[in-house]
Amino acid sequence: MTRSSRTLRSPFRSLGEVTISFLMIVALLVVGADQARSAGRQLLYSYGTAASDGSSGSRDLFLMDEDGSNVVQLTAEPGDDYNGVWSPDGSRIAFASDRDGDYEIYVMAADGGGVIQITDSPAKDFNPAWSPDGTEIAFRSQRTGNDDIWRIGVDGSGLTQLTTHSGFDATGSTGSWSWITGEIAFSSNRAGNLQDVFVMDADGGNVRQLTNLPGADTAPAWSPDGTKLVFVSDRHGQYDIFAMNADGTGQTRLTTDPGQDVTPSWSHDGTSIAFSSDRDGDFELFVMEIDGTNQTQITFDTVITRWPAWTPPTTPSVAVCPSGALAAWEGDGLADETGSFPLTVYGGATFAGGLLGNAFSVDGSGDYLEV
Repeated sequence: MTRSSRTLRSPFRSLGEVTISFLMIVALLVVGADQARSAGRQLLYSYGTAASDGSSGSRDLFLMDEDGSNVVQLTAEPGDDYNGVWSPDGSRIAFASDRDGDYEIYVMAADGGGVIQITDSPAKDFNPAWSPDGTEIAFRSQRTGNDDIWRIGVDGSGLTQLTTHSGFDATGSTGSWSWITGEIAFSSNRAGNLQDVFVMDADGGNVRQLTNLPGADTAPAWSPDGTKLVFVSDRHGQYDIFAMNADGTGQTRLTTDPGQDVTPSWSHDGTSIAFSSDRDGDFELFVMEIDGTNQTQITFDTVITRWPAWTPPTTPSVAVCPSGALAAWEGDGLADETGSFPLTVYGGATFAGGLLGNAFSVDGSGDYLEV
């Protein structure tokens, strides 16, 4: 990719839009990282007491800015609410809770209101992951007596079992369903190790093994562009955060602290990874660059703080150029007081006057992306 600087001016007060696939919109979000980051980022997380393995306890969901400020509590029901994950458009949160006596999947609005129970089974349902179009949720369930991966509509319909192997199959802590490729990453002991990372298609087919080492490789989460995965591994004696390419190559250790580093989450602008670590004596949240540098602690509590999940960026508006290239912009698509606004162009476009036909003319400088 090459990035150039130009300015695009619009003589119009409104712009025509067309409908394109949701996956393409998400792709536009990924490459428009500078706009998303400038708008500010927040983290959803769970806070409270829990068992040593983090599987049960008395926790609630909270939201805060990425520097640990402006904390807002979202749930306050008796029981254990944890592992919250955002819908692709940022309007809803799926999470696991035992508020009905056993762990089920719930969905609520981004402000904590309108809670709806999605699953209903005497066995545990947990580790939710949103589909790219926001209509379904994949999750880990013990309803057959074995840990398998299932998917269900957000209205509770269409329950489908995706894995049927006799081994242990589990979705990751956050971001295990790629919003770009549509694939689901999961951990399993089906290859004979404690756990390895696998990837499968959304229908449960085309299963591929990505890691193969003694010990546990678990909690996979996709990068926003679908080209990499971050995961947790104990291959060096304690749980550390690793990253690798989507085909399993290039496995790289990102954390080396003697403590336990778990539940990684890749920011949607692709620049940061949040994770939980007990390196200060109890589990707190940390943020680092995607190469493992600049590890910064952002919570300082005396109880367990885990399961971070980044808020998605604002969804841009989209238009199609006559050439077939795509343009995206933030906000309402109206020019500012100077008559100009930033525009991003994708899909093999060349920079030339009249690129967007009647929608835009070119005369100045602003950011656009040439692919």
